[in-house]
Amino acid sequence: MRKVTLTLTLLGVFIGNVVRAQDELSLSQAIEQGLANNFSIQIEQNKQLQAANLNTWGQAGMFPNISLNASPSISYQDLETDNPFRFGGANTSTDVSPTLQASWVLFDGLNVRMTKGKLALLEEQSSGNAQIIIENTVQAIILAYYTVLLEERRTEVFANTLNLSRDRYDYVKLKGDLGSAVTFDILRDKNAYLTDSSNYLTQLLNHKNAVRNLNLLLAQPVDKTYQFTD
Repeated sequence: MRKVTLTLTLLGVFIGNVVRAQDELSLSQAIEQGLANNFSIQIEQNKQLQAANLNTWGQAGMFPNISLNASPSISYQDLETDNPFRFGGANTSTDVSPTLQASWVLFDGLNVRMTKGKLALLEEQSSGNAQIIIENTVQAIILAYYTVLLEERRTEVFANTLNLSRDRYDYVKLKGDLGSAVTFDILRDKNAYLTDSSNYLTQLLNHKNAVRNLNLLLAQPVDKTYQFTD
């Protein structure tokens, strides 16, 4: 009795850990995770930020360019001598020479305004590309999320069908043992049972692949499972 109680206790702990291991995942949480972990979105956002930083009048050439440079130099002099009454040594000197350069194109036709227009167009294009990638990612996550729910429902239907086929096959076998069913009926129901078993295993694989595809979009481990709340 004590062994049975211990076994039931360990079984309950194991089942509880399995249930807790499945995180709850709503559609809004899936979209949030997908947008936060998508590398394509992060790359496009960095491109958009870079284009926004370049879209300035200074980058277009309207304002003067000022550059400050510094050239350091280090000299080393050995003070060793053959005079025994003088101590040798070394002398090190450091020098820094700064230079300041300024250039300003006072008139360059319409090149400045044309360059500024190109930079503005580049920023607008980067923003549009980022928006398209975000919308496509959201669409893919929504489709993958509801595909998982659809495959879950299909798995339940295949499981119920398999149970009915098993019961019908067991029933016709019993009738055959009693002599009230012919061999054709037994083989027919056995074939239906085997077909439903194969369909159920295939559906389990489809459901697993659907969860895997969702995890790829969310940048999560492919074998991670969830409890879907929507």
